[in-house]
Amino acid sequence: MINWFPGKADTGYGVDDNPEDNLVSTKLRNTQNDLPSKARMEAVDLLNRHLADAIDLAYQAKQAHWNVKGPSFIALHELFDEVVEENRRIRRRDR
Repeated sequence: MINWFPGKADTGYGVDDNPEDNLVSTKLRNTQNDLPSKARMEAVDLLNRHLADAIDLAYQAKQAHWNVKGPSFIALHELFDEVVEENRRIRRRDR
């Protein structure tokens, strides 16, 4: 993950270090599970952050895929392609 605030350590939560301060304001739908709404909101926030990280990884791998140079070109080109495809497969499965 890119640290957009170079002077500050990257905790993975964003600007604030407390994950509860970063919860996404999402309207929860009625479901048949019995999780408390706070736990559901925390799960939604965590899954959204992981999805954002996966999308970021896919973009970085695709960028690297198109900018590979040198004697290992073919091997790295194909490796980055595999990373992007596996990432897409995982994101489709988790929808």
